[in-house]
Amino acid sequence: MSQNGPPRLPDPDERPGGPEAPFPFQVPGREAPWRPPQLAPLPPPPVPAPVPEVPVAPVAPADDDPPGRWAQAYAGLGWLVFPVHSLHPSGRCTCGRLDCPDAGKHPWTEHGLHDATAVPWRIQGEWQRKPGANVGLRTGPESGVFAVDANAMFSRPGPRLVDGVELLAYLLHPSEYSDPGSPWSRIRL
Repeated sequence: MSQNGPPRLPDPDERPGGPEAPFPFQVPGREAPWRPPQLAPLPPPPVPAPVPEVPVAPVAPADDDPPGRWAQAYAGLGWLVFPVHSLHPSGRCTCGRLDCPDAGKHPWTEHGLHDATAVPWRIQGEWQRKPGANVGLRTGPESGVFAVDANAMFSRPGPRLVDGVELLAYLLHPSEYSDPGSPWSRIRL
C-alpha cells in the first residue's frame, strides 16, 4: 500500500533502540553509531595582493590608430568626447556642404557638445557609424579640461599675459587662487 505525499519521518518510538536511544541511534548489527567522516580543515584564503595607490594610466593609442580608438582613450581619462566632421580626401567637409565655414571642425551629432560622453559602448557605437569622424573634446568643469586661446591670452606682452596667467592659475587651482574677476567672472567651476 503506497501513500501519497512526502516520505514520513519515523516516530521516535519506532526507531531502533526505542525513544531513549541517543541520536545518532545505534544501528542493529553495528558496534558504534554511524558518524559522518571528519573532513580536513580548509586552508586559509590567500592574502590578496596590495592595491596600488597610483592609478594605472591607460595605454595611449598609436599615432596611426583610428580616431575612435583615441576617443576611447580620452574617455578612459574621464574626458567627455563626441564625433566631429572630418575632411574628405577631396578637401571638403564630410557634412556635404560645399560652402562649409568650419570644414572638418564641427560636431557630427544632433546636439553637438551636449552629446559628449565617456561611456565606452556609446563611443564605440558613434565611431562605428562614423568611422572617419574626428574627436571633439568637451571642455570645462564637466571634463575637467579647460581650453585657453593662446593668441588672445599668452602671445602678447603686457597686461593680457598677466590676465592669462591669473586665469590659468585659477582654473588649475581654484582653492589656492582667487577669481581673477572681470572679464573672467563669468567662468564657473
